[in-house]
Amino acid sequence: LKIPTYIYHEIRIGQAVEKLRKHPHLLVIGVTGSYGKTSTKEMLATMLSTKYRVLKTQKSQNSPIAIAETLLKDLTGDHTVFIVEMGAYKKGEIARMSAMTKPQIGVVTAVNEQHQDLFGSIETTMKAKYELIAGLTGKNVAVMNADNKHVRLMGQWAIADGKTVMWYSRDQKTEIYATDLKQTKDALSAIIHWEKHKKHLLVPLIGAHQMSNVLAAIAASMKAGMT
Repeated sequence: LKIPTYIYHEIRIGQAVEKLRKHPHLLVIGVTGSYGKTSTKEMLATMLSTKYRVLKTQKSQNSPIAIAETLLKDLTGDHTVFIVEMGAYKKGEIARMSAMTKPQIGVVTAVNEQHQDLFGSIETTMKAKYELIAGLTGKNVAVMNADNKHVRLMGQWAIADGKTVMWYSRDQKTEIYATDLKQTKDALSAIIHWEKHKKHLLVPLIGAHQMSNVLAAIAASMKAGMT
């Protein structure tokens, strides 16, 4: 069944791309990373939905055919933002998803040694995830996690490639960062800093690591046009 399934998928992907090209003003935001991408995508969609009509890929579905099915089933002329989670098990997969969707903003949450049996090395993993940043168009903005050493290096690649990089961190002073991070029984509390601004944030999440995802979503939202 592999051959007919492949043919069916290619037809559906082609139809989805054709439909997407009829919405040239749709802002596409791509999210990738070894972990944190689904949480970041959901937070980003929640934030942007307060201002824009948002479409997002569902659950942890992050393959070309999953993106295609979302577009064919749910994309309408009312949507102004499309958030795409992108996963990969080999080089070239994210490049294809980027070519399909043409993202203007790309978020890299973190990179670790996950799937080394497939990628072979952390360097190959980084290059696979970087395909999202390499494929950026329009705004050409890379939102990068400064707390992850592999993403920091990828951010340097992005700067060398002429991308606009926005760093976020919960451990150090970057463009947008958190201080006074506290975990209560059922919420995370922090002060969020950006330029001369700072805001107290209380979110109903458990686990300090979630603040990284919150910061990524805030940074991408701001680059998408929110205050």
